[in-house]
Amino acid sequence: MRFHSYIVSLLILVSFPGIGFVTAQTFELKGHLVDSGSGEPLVGAHVFLNKTTIGTVTDEHGAYTLEGIPEGLQLIVFSRVGYKDRAIRIEFPLYQEDYSNLGLEAEPEGFQLVSGSRKWKRNLRAFKEHLLGTTPNSDEVEILNPEVLNFESYNRSLVATANAPLDIVNNALGYKITYFLKESISNDEMFSASFYAKFEEMPPSSTEEEEKWNTGRAEAYEGSFVHFINSLSQDSPGETDFSVFGSSASQINVFNKYDPHSIKIESTADFYSELEYEDDWIELFLPDNYETIKVMFSRENTGGRDNILQMSWIEIPDGNVIVNKYTGSYSPSNYYILHGHWGWAHRIPDMLPENYTRF
Repeated sequence: MRFHSYIVSLLILVSFPGIGFVTAQTFELKGHLVDSGSGEPLVGAHVFLNKTTIGTVTDEHGAYTLEGIPEGLQLIVFSRVGYKDRAIRIEFPLYQEDYSNLGLEAEPEGFQLVSGSRKWKRNLRAFKEHLLGTTPNSDEVEILNPEVLNFESYNRSLVATANAPLDIVNNALGYKITYFLKESISNDEMFSASFYAKFEEMPPSSTEEEEKWNTGRAEAYEGSFVHFINSLSQDSPGETDFSVFGSSASQINVFNKYDPHSIKIESTADFYSELEYEDDWIELFLPDNYETIKVMFSRENTGGRDNILQMSWIEIPDGNVIVNKYTGSYSPSNYYILHGHWGWAHRIPDMLPENYTRF
């Protein structure tokens, strides 16, 4: 089995599908974006709520209005080709903070493009395999502008950066994704990336295609990490389609249904707690005497090899992490690492925007 490990970005919110923001009240952010050196307005710059379909671009005066922002702490990204991206965590509703005029710094000269060489093409094939994974949706995802990518080799791993956002079309789920890659490091056993992402729903060409996309999105959510987080409101993991175990780090990616090194957890209280001060966030923590949380999803895979492939591991380096139960995002202070099925399956081909709603 390849691609067992996916280290979530340490710079941004983790990218896994959610059931959508649950607050009905939304807000807007207005302002101007300028060159921080010259003060000239930046035209056509992206302004968006990270990993959602909520986004806009600046007009000829550098002005923008970003609408539909949910209440709470949100990561707003400001980006334009030739400038350094700027991402700001902003609490909505706004009180005294002023974000009406922001500047972007010009980016120094980047790498010279070397696309077309044999080595570059070989690296591109490996990058696509690592980025897109090996799910049924992978063949329906296309990178439209791979020529913006730069590659280097480091310690038997492939390091990728990009001179411009990647334009990605997911024909399996009906999304166009603008993928702002900061850096990825990958090999045949792992993939890690720092990136921002802006989603746009594509218009279906037919009723059949619309139904295909709706079905595909629902299937991408089923068994996902965020689906698991949302299931934890039950008192017992046994009341859901997920089975939870305490496991050791040495057993990560050992796909054995009868793993003698893992002990089943009967109560969510052993690894999960609600936060009194915040309805949308929960705490995950390692069970006593264990180094990882092992999770098996069993709704449609009731035996055989498929059932084994639905095993995942949650590694929490600091022992505990605060997670948004609707999006899978983690708090800025701690983070988690996903292995197994969640590690290799839920990449771009199965990625949903964080404001995706099931209903």
